[in-house]
Amino acid sequence: MIPITSAEVYAWFFVHLGVLLVAAAWMTVAALMSPNITRRCAEVIGGKPWRSFFLGFSLFFLGVILFAAMNAIPFAGAKFIAVVIGLTVILFGLFGAGGFVRCLASRATSGQGSPTVRSLYGISLLVALTWLLPLIGWFLALPLTLILGLGSLVLSRSRKPKLEAVAE
Repeated sequence: MIPITSAEVYAWFFVHLGVLLVAAAWMTVAALMSPNITRRCAEVIGGKPWRSFFLGFSLFFLGVILFAAMNAIPFAGAKFIAVVIGLTVILFGLFGAGGFVRCLASRATSGQGSPTVRSLYGISLLVALTWLLPLIGWFLALPLTLILGLGSLVLSRSRKPKLEAVAE
């Protein structure tokens, strides 16, 4: 048996903690820096979550296939492109998950106007903490969050803005 030191345990713990905090911060910053896009993402997730899921799943699956294909090529440039593809899918999924967080925060603060930074970051932390659950979090909650975020981001970008009547 290979002995594991407490330093290794602490290192892995703080790496996981840092990843969760950064993911929660990314979802919160996406909701704050792009409120119109994440509002449309929240409307898509709140209105048609299955459409968002299936589109996000197809894009996620395409990203995984491209990542695997580029990673199989024994050339350093192809492996770099594979990493770029993988990180792009993850970052776009987290950006779209800002809409998921906005949707959950608006339901938690029903009737109180737009959600605050504190509520957005709190919901982001709750979503990220569900990823820690063994098996369910790793293979269901995390991919589902990224898939819904990716699908809602694409659907929100393709939606036409509603024209509002101007009162004179």
